[in-house]
Amino acid sequence: MKEDHELDQRRHVRSWMVSLAFPLKDDYKDVDLFSFLPTKMTVGLPFIINADFLLVSSRDNIRYDSKWNKGILSCVPRAFISAFLFLLQSANTMAGFSARCKDVYRYIPCVTLRVQELAFIRDEIIQQIKSHNTVLLDRNIGQHFPGVHACQTKLDNVTASGSGPEMNLFCKPSMAFYIYSDFRAFLQAADKQGIPPPAPLTSQKILHCGCRSRQLLL
Repeated sequence: MKEDHELDQRRHVRSWMVSLAFPLKDDYKDVDLFSFLPTKMTVGLPFIINADFLLVSSRDNIRYDSKWNKGILSCVPRAFISAFLFLLQSANTMAGFSARCKDVYRYIPCVTLRVQELAFIRDEIIQQIKSHNTVLLDRNIGQHFPGVHACQTKLDNVTASGSGPEMNLFCKPSMAFYIYSDFRAFLQAADKQGIPPPAPLTSQKILHCGCRSRQLLL
C-alpha cells in the first residue's frame, strides 16, 4: 500500500485485498463491482472486482475522487494478468475446470467500458496482455516446434504449457500472425495431400484458429 493512499478510517490497514471472479457465462452483464456486497455498478468488464472500496452514501457507486479507491483500482491490472496467465496455462489440465484454453480469452476487456473513470483499467490490462506470452499458437500451421515435455518451459520466445497432445504454445501478440480461414483451410487440405506450405510461412508463428485474441494483433 502506498502511504499517500491511507485514510483516517483505514489507518490500521497496511495492505489491500483485491479479489477477481471470472463468470462461466459468456454473456455475463450483471453487477461487476463489489465492495463485499454488490454495488449498482455495471462497468462493462467481463470479470468481477471485489475489494474494500469506499462508497457513496447510497452504496450505489464507489467514490471516484478517493485516493484509497484509486490505489485499489491501480492493483487490478496486475491481479488480472496473474489470474489470466494461470487460467490460460492451466485450462486444459485443471480438474473441474471445463473451459478450454481458447475460451479464457473472453475475459479480456476489449470493448470500451461504460464508466470512463475506470477506462485506465482496460487500457493497462491490454498493455499487460501485449507484454506477455498470451497468444495461443497453431501447432499444425506455421513454425514447427519440437516436442516440449516440461510444463511451462521457454522455447524460442514461446511459452509451452502442458505436454504431449495437451501441450499449448503461447507467444506475445506482436510475434503472431493471423491468416484468413479460407487460406487456413487451403493449407490444411494441401497438408492432407502431402503438399508442404510455402517456405516463408514455415518460419512464422500463426494464431490458433479458435483463439479469440485476434484483436490484440491490431
